[in-house]
Amino acid sequence: MKALKILVVIAIVLGLVLAGLVFMVTRFVEQPEFRQQLVSLASKATGTPVEIAELKVSIFSGIELRGVAIGNPPGYAGKFLTAQSFVLRYRLWPLLRKRIEVKTLVFDSPVITLAKNAKDEWNYDKIGGATEKVTPTGPTEAPSASTGGLDISVQNIEMKNAAVVMVKADGKELLRIQGASFASAVQMAGGQLSGTGNARIELVNAANSLFVREMATPVALTPTAVTLAPLTGKLAGGEVTGDAGLSLAGDSQYKVNLRVKDADMVTLMKEASAPAVFMGGKMQLTAALTGTGGLETMAGSGNMEIVGGQLVNIPLLNLLATLLQVPALQNLKFDEFRMEFTIATNVMLTPVISIKSPQVQITGQGAVGLADYALNHTFKLTLAAAALDRAPKEVRNVFTKLESGQYAIDFKVWGPYDAPKTDLQTRLAVGVGEQLLEKGLKKLLK
Repeated sequence: MKALKILVVIAIVLGLVLAGLVFMVTRFVEQPEFRQQLVSLASKATGTPVEIAELKVSIFSGIELRGVAIGNPPGYAGKFLTAQSFVLRYRLWPLLRKRIEVKTLVFDSPVITLAKNAKDEWNYDKIGGATEKVTPTGPTEAPSASTGGLDISVQNIEMKNAAVVMVKADGKELLRIQGASFASAVQMAGGQLSGTGNARIELVNAANSLFVREMATPVALTPTAVTLAPLTGKLAGGEVTGDAGLSLAGDSQYKVNLRVKDADMVTLMKEASAPAVFMGGKMQLTAALTGTGGLETMAGSGNMEIVGGQLVNIPLLNLLATLLQVPALQNLKFDEFRMEFTIATNVMLTPVISIKSPQVQITGQGAVGLADYALNHTFKLTLAAAALDRAPKEVRNVFTKLESGQYAIDFKVWGPYDAPKTDLQTRLAVGVGEQLLEKGLKKLLK
């Protein structure tokens, strides 16, 4: 997300409003024609429709805009930005020297919608017209916030009850941020943004599947980056700590380092709308991620551990329980669930998967497609002798008996998460017989 460009767009709109005051206030400030001219100038500058429902002006102290809306570029539905009000308090005399010095800028309830079109292009890239890509031949300078010979300086910014929504071309939400507030001492002159402040976010909703609440962090702003550190929050009753950063140059890359302690897996599963699946226990997670947009741009690594948990109605375990006739797999109480992962090109690689209980151990590695949750794994299942007591002799024969007295079998898994396939069917059919195998599968499908 090109955060600096968004701020500059807003500053352009407000700057043009203030510039108009310098030249026309004595004649038109109380007339509807004045507001119409300002709206027309702002619309031309952004290349999108701009609306201002109400305009209040005090020449010696500032300006208040109510019912503000910046439309989307052609090809995008809805609004790019709406807000209940923008309030500016500025110094009068610098305006006479064609310099805008804003003492305070307050954004009340802004809602920014970042959307992609069918060509996978973000709407904010088209605000103000298409940006031509130029290969730099020398030192790169930050983009200027100056317009029409005006130098803009914003000293203090306050944001109340803000929201940001990221949506795909099909309208599906990637991210929703609600109840954001921000207060800082900020300087923006000649396109250079710097300062420090504090931010709070009531809720971060990732694809209606992951909900982080009560986030708080100090904010450091420089001309090239935004840094959030240290960052705290709550996830499913557990604690979230870490830091994050956003580059304001190039492709606006973000970096996130997160640590989660004691998140409740039952709560996580409910919030992810997975009522048919039960996973208990407390999760510990460490992750370092980078990206420039949605999940398809994300890359990184991490590890997860769940202690003292339970797995119930997991499709793969249900399939194994039916094929091998081992009931313990359908309601698996484990002492340890550990996984290491890396993410790149919309695929999560899991080089280490380990589930351990007194009777069952599952280890393996593989990959999950994040676009469709397709599995591609190899596993090793190790069972205590007691876990195979109720299994037919023909099933026990496909296992390898270890020196420890346990039984082990290697197998492959592929296909969608909710309807996985495994090579165990073919191998069991030889030793168990088609009729017995089909009977077990029919029980699974009921």
